[in-house]
Amino acid sequence: MMEVSADHEIGFVPAFVIGTLVFALDSLVFVVVKDWGAVAFHAYAIFALWQGFNAARQYKSLNA
Repeated sequence: MMEVSADHEIGFVPAFVIGTLVFALDSLVFVVVKDWGAVAFHAYAIFALWQGFNAARQYKSLNA
């Protein structure tokens, strides 16, 4: 279990990559059972994670 503390790193890029991979694998289950509403939700979540990933990379480059 991960802990959140005051000294956590903002824009931790691997978290976005891991989250995207988990959502992509989870969405395959819904593709198999043809639950298109869940597939659409997962597609939106993956898009939002991608946006967060890009924002984290930009944040890191500004504060490097």
